[in-house]
Amino acid sequence: MANQLVLFQIASVSALIGMTLGWRGVMTRYSGFYDLPTAWSNVFWGILLGGLYASQIHNNIILPNLEFEATQDTVVNPINLILYCLIMSIIVHFLLRRNRVRSGSSQTTSGWALGLAIGGMFAMVVIFAILQWYDFSPILLVSILMICLLAPRCEAIITSYQGHLMLMGKKWGAILRATMWRCGYVIMFAYVLSAPIGWIFILPVMLIADRASETWIWESIPKEGKKQLRKKIMQIQTDSTPLDDPKDPDSCTVFQLFKLIASEDESKTLRARYQNGGMGYGDAKIALFELLLTHFRKERNAFNYYIQNPEEVKIALVKGANKARAVAQEVLLRVRSKIGY
Repeated sequence: MANQLVLFQIASVSALIGMTLGWRGVMTRYSGFYDLPTAWSNVFWGILLGGLYASQIHNNIILPNLEFEATQDTVVNPINLILYCLIMSIIVHFLLRRNRVRSGSSQTTSGWALGLAIGGMFAMVVIFAILQWYDFSPILLVSILMICLLAPRCEAIITSYQGHLMLMGKKWGAILRATMWRCGYVIMFAYVLSAPIGWIFILPVMLIADRASETWIWESIPKEGKKQLRKKIMQIQTDSTPLDDPKDPDSCTVFQLFKLIASEDESKTLRARYQNGGMGYGDAKIALFELLLTHFRKERNAFNYYIQNPEEVKIALVKGANKARAVAQEVLLRVRSKIGY
C-alpha cells in the first residue's frame, strides 16, 4: 500500500508540473484577456471530467495495449476508443457553451484551461500505470518526462482548437475534428509506452501544433480590447530613421512609454536595441504592446470579471452609496447642531 501511495504521488506531481508549465505558457501570457474565475471553473470541471475519461482510457485502451504487448492475447477495440473520444468532445462542447464562457467569447482560452486539467489527469493515470507495469530505467524516466510535459499541452491544444472552431460557428465540425485529434493522441501515447523511440516522431508534431495554437488563441481573444490597444500603440508618431540606422531612444515616444512601465533591465535592453540599429519602430511598438499585456494583466482580469458580472458592480455601488449616506447624515447632523437647526 505504501509503495502504491508513493507511485501515485510521483504520478500526481509529474502531472501537476505539466499543467503548471502549460498554464504559464499560455494563460499567463494572455492574462487580462479572459475572466480568471471562469478559467479556474474550467480547471475544476477538467479535473472531474479528466479523471473519468483517463480511467476509461486506461482500463480499455492503455492497459489492454500493455497486456497485448506482454501476452499477445488482448486486442484493443477501436470502437471503444472512438466512442470515448466522441463523448469527451461532446461534453467539452457543452462546457464551452456555458453562458459565462460565451459572454466573454473565451471559448479558446477556456478550452486551454479545461484541456490542461483533462490532460493532466490523463498524464497522472498513464504515469501511474507505467510505474506499476515497468521496472525503473532511464528510458522509463524519459517517457515519464515526455508524458508529464506533453499530455496536458496536447489535450489543451485540442480543446482550445475545439473552442476556436466553435467561435467560428463550426459546432459539429469542432466535435468531429476534436474527436479525431483525441483518438490520434491516445493512440500515440499508447504506442510510445511500448516503443519509446516514437517520441522522436511525436516531438516535431507537438512543436508544430503548439506553434499553430498561438495563432488561433491570439485570434480568438476578445477582439475589441486587443485591436483597440494595438491600434493605438501602432498609431504613435515616430520619425523616419531607416531600419538599420541607430535611433535615439530619448526622443522616441514609444521608448518613453516603455520606460515608465518596464523594469530597469528591460529598459536597458530596449535602449541597446535602439542604439545598435537593425530594429524598426514597429518592433519597439510590439514590445510596448506585449509589456502592457503583461504589466496590466491583473487590472484586465478585474475589468473582464466586472464586465461579465454586472451584478457585482451594482452590489459594490449599493455598498458605496450606503457608506456615503451614513457619512453625509453624520455631517448634516453636526452642521444642524452648530447652526441650531
